[in-house]
Formats: sequence, C-alpha cells, structure tokens
Amino acid sequence: MITAALTMLLASLAAAPTIADTMRPRVQLVLFTARDVALDAREASEIASLVRDIWKPYADLTVVTRHDTWRPMVQDEIHVFITNRSLAGTDNAGLGWIDFVDGEPQRRIFVSMPGVRTLLDGAAWRGQRLQAWPPLVTRLFVRRAVARAIAHEVGHYLLRTRHHAATGLMRPVVNSTQVLDTVPADTRLAPDDVMRLIEMSPLSAAVAGGADGGGLQ
Repeated sequence: MITAALTMLLASLAAAPTIADTMRPRVQLVLFTARDVALDAREASEIASLVRDIWKPYADLTVVTRHDTWRPMVQDEIHVFITNRSLAGTDNAGLGWIDFVDGEPQRRIFVSMPGVRTLLDGAAWRGQRLQAWPPLVTRLFVRRAVARAIAHEVGHYLLRTRHHAATGLMRPVVNSTQVLDTVPADTRLAPDDVMRLIEMSPLSAAVAGGADGGGLQ
C-alpha cells in the first residue's frame, strides 16, 4: 500500500515541469553508426544534442559515440545502433525498436534509416512535399527523425514497458510536421508516464519503505 506521504510527494513532483535531481534517471547512450549509413560526426553530434534536449525535463542523459576516448562512469548504459536494417514485418515503416526479453527491455536500441527514408518519401510540410524542399530541410528532417526515434525507444527502456501514449513522445506514430516543427508538447511525456518514472526512482522506494517500516501492506 502506498503511503499518504509518498502519494503527496509523487503528486507534487508529477505536477512540476521537470523531475527533481534526486529522482532523475541517469543513463549513458553510446551511438554506433553503421558504415553504410550517411551520417557524419557533426550530424551525430546534433542528433545527440536533440536527444538530450528531449529528455532534459525528466532524465540526465549522456550521449557519446563509440570513438570517444572518455566516457563518464554511469550505472546504466544503452547502446544505440543507427542501421540500414528494418524491423522484420514493418515494410520499412518503423523508425526504431527495442527488444524485450521476459518483459524486460534490453540495453540495445535500433534506429532504421530505411524507416526514416520511408517517412521522408511520403511526407509533406507546410503544403509541399518534403522532397521538393532544399536538401538542407531534408537533412534536418533526417536528423530530427533519428533523434525522435532514439528518444522514443529510450522512453520504452526507462519506463520498462511497451506502452504507447495517445500523445507526446510515447505516441506510436509520428508525422513529418511533428518531426520538423518540434512543438514541445509533441516531445513531452504524458503525466502518467512522468509519475511512473518517479515511482521507479530509488528515492521513491526509500520514502515508501521508510514510512511503512519496510513491511508489506
């Protein structure tokens, strides 16, 4: 049984725009880009920055590449593979995926460049086919779509669930306008998901355990 003190603590934190430092997950992402994927170091750096920005209200993410010689020490590390593979059965439509084994998410995320290109090929933005825009816009779309896919799969990992939300970061499908216009609401967690992150933090467990004397109710 959850205690009244913990209920009040969770409610106050979930209502806030960010999660308190003591309750924030701390995770390191290591980016691996396949040799046949056309993303240079600058683009990879921008993708990393976009992912950090999306998760900034909720978690402390460090994003490095496999070539970085220095990496901070963290307890949780996820390997992110940007690949020309597609998830079986998706007809190149899925942007990314994370495997679950016995209900637990694995520390490997995959982003499908064929999926990104499929979204790009069928996309329109501000009344015009995306492919008709200058290459600068299409390259921006690719970077933001990859970042969005990574951030979404990180959500599955941190929330420990395959659950999808009706809106925001954990919605199952994203369109070109949501990728390019980057309205904050489109990359936010639903309130229930914020609460889930808070409830899974070590501090929440400590508060609940201390108030209940560590026993089961």
